[in-house]
Amino acid sequence: MPTDVAVAPDGTFYVADGYGQDWIHHYDHDGKRIRSWAGPGSEPGKVKGPHGIWVDTRRSEPLIYIADRTNERIQVFTLDGEHVRFVDGVRRPCCFYQYEDDLFIPDLRSRVTVMGIHDEVVTHLGDDSAGWEQLDWPRNPASEYNPAKFVAPHALTVDSHGDLYVIEWVPTARLRKFARVR
Repeated sequence: MPTDVAVAPDGTFYVADGYGQDWIHHYDHDGKRIRSWAGPGSEPGKVKGPHGIWVDTRRSEPLIYIADRTNERIQVFTLDGEHVRFVDGVRRPCCFYQYEDDLFIPDLRSRVTVMGIHDEVVTHLGDDSAGWEQLDWPRNPASEYNPAKFVAPHALTVDSHGDLYVIEWVPTARLRKFARVR
């Protein structure tokens, strides 16, 4: 049960089996499977709920970023599936969106994380650190109508002007737009 796909510079692509078997599948440009790697676990190189996948081409060597959501971390791999490092600063990352040199990450636990080119946290947007700890979160979040707070950001995109669009996993499936301040 795939959750995301990412295309490498050579035209091969990677599929995160995030709601299925906790594997990353690598295919050639014709759709033939090259390899599968990762698998369920919490040790380096293993994943639980790999919800998002992205190929980082901001530097000379492309790398694969995995939103290892259930393990509450980001893992970075080579294009051959070798574990490189962890990236800190997230709670339950869902996916990735690059805008210029920044990486936007919807964090299911009540915030959006923005990271710079060296994986440093630039900022956390709309953080409601206590919101996701509620017993009935996200069904009845106290901050659902607070425009300054997020409840459960699940996906996002950034348009050509730098405006941010965030969809939240709440009963009303809240979509919000944030205009970039220039």
